[in-house]
Amino acid sequence: MTSRPTQLDLPMRPADPIERWHAPPAPGELEALRALLPATLRFGTRGWVYPGWREIVWEGRRSEEQLAENGLGEYAKHPLLNTIYFEAGPDAAVSSREAIRYAALPTGMHHVLQVHPEVTAATFTRANVSGIAGGRAGQSNPHFLDARFFQREIYQVYRQAFGERLGIFLFPFPPTLSRSGISPTTFAQRLEHFFESLSESIACAVEIREPQYLTLEYARVLAAVGAAHVFTTWTGMPSLMEQARQVPTSSERIIQVVGPSGRGESRRQRFAPFDAIRAANGKMRRAVVDLLQAGLDQPTYVLVHNEAEGCAPLTILALARMLVARL
Repeated sequence: MTSRPTQLDLPMRPADPIERWHAPPAPGELEALRALLPATLRFGTRGWVYPGWREIVWEGRRSEEQLAENGLGEYAKHPLLNTIYFEAGPDAAVSSREAIRYAALPTGMHHVLQVHPEVTAATFTRANVSGIAGGRAGQSNPHFLDARFFQREIYQVYRQAFGERLGIFLFPFPPTLSRSGISPTTFAQRLEHFFESLSESIACAVEIREPQYLTLEYARVLAAVGAAHVFTTWTGMPSLMEQARQVPTSSERIIQVVGPSGRGESRRQRFAPFDAIRAANGKMRRAVVDLLQAGLDQPTYVLVHNEAEGCAPLTILALARMLVARL
């Protein structure tokens, strides 16, 4: 039986406090990091169809078509990647092939499903109208926080595909609630009504991206319905630790590591093909690791976007190294 390592000998790196975490992993380092990290910590990325992750996640060259078909199984073999985060929308059912693919993943692989804007956007915009039947920018969304629509068009589809392995549904509310005329009080009331209208217990988490909605009433609703708050690095939101002081403790934590607000499309274009760190953010990394240290025994998902720094798996590697160095 292999003994659990008690020390990780990180390779020599430049003296810069950010760049020192960017060296390619030494042989066996990823496995050693995983062994040293808390078993409750789950790292993942938003999607996996990125050919630019060659020699970071994939061995050799992969096309988008190949990754869409077979990449998730290879993703699951990476020692630090044990969660996948992807959109769950009403536009198409999960195919039987996809269901078989999900079922074949290792039992330690977790899923977080991002609920489609047809449930979370109060008003259609050019950014979220894509894929919404009949939706037009500027129109009010008739299915905003519609519990029956969510259960029928999204939850039941993915419940059938995943079975007992169904993960958490994450509700990311775009930063347009205030522009849509929804006050913080009204939002909390509608959120409570939505969760109370669900006909069965569903693991859910809520992400808000406008600080005025982080209220005592919002926190009360989360505690009452058993939903988790999503700690987000979205620009303009309070620090992660300040968010933690304002929301109730939940059975599981979710941390969303995203890029600066309003710059997603430009950063995607600038950072593609997502094969390297392009904009290292030491402040963000320290904030994430500080929050992780504050609850090492609590099951925690850290969901990283390519737009955060340029390459989600390499951001995860840097976060893992930083956390292990503090343990």
